[in-house]
Amino acid sequence: MWGGAMLSLKTVGRRFEVTLKVIEGGTGQVTGVLIETDQTQAPSYVFVPPRRIFRVNTPTVLQLGMVLQSPHGMRYLIGANGPSEQPEGVLWQSYRLYQVTQQVEWKRRTKVKHPVTNEYTDGPMQSLGFIWAVIEPTDREELDRRAHLSAEKARVLTGREILADDLLVGENTYEVIRSDKVLGLRVGFL
Repeated sequence: MWGGAMLSLKTVGRRFEVTLKVIEGGTGQVTGVLIETDQTQAPSYVFVPPRRIFRVNTPTVLQLGMVLQSPHGMRYLIGANGPSEQPEGVLWQSYRLYQVTQQVEWKRRTKVKHPVTNEYTDGPMQSLGFIWAVIEPTDREELDRRAHLSAEKARVLTGREILADDLLVGENTYEVIRSDKVLGLRVGFL
């Protein structure tokens, strides 16, 4: 007991809370503790922004794949990290935050059926709108053993269901080689 009130783990971090605005995947604001990462977390040859952790009280309206904006204009994509495990129960939920690098136009190839041959051929590209994305270099070279060329040039993280053969058009144009679901996000290799 201190000052007549019992301290609680649930309220100890309130003085460190920040409010982030939801800009994709919902509306409103969410308050939580933004935890900086250890600067020695990644080796010096990995050129990606540091990952942060965002801890919020439960229950929360946050969902994986949302994009949040800080008061200083930084944008973050939300990935899974997990709940707390305390003797008092689950006190908070934490999320991994990936710094968004750009907004890109998401395009998908279409197929059209030829009226005479009934064969499907490539049709026009279909725009699926603009999405926030984390585009970063891969941390290792993926070599094509036969051609001795690097096939994967970059990696993309997004909250949208990107698929192989989709195009992402922003500062550069990238073709998605493959796409996997990891930590509640889509991870594509470009």
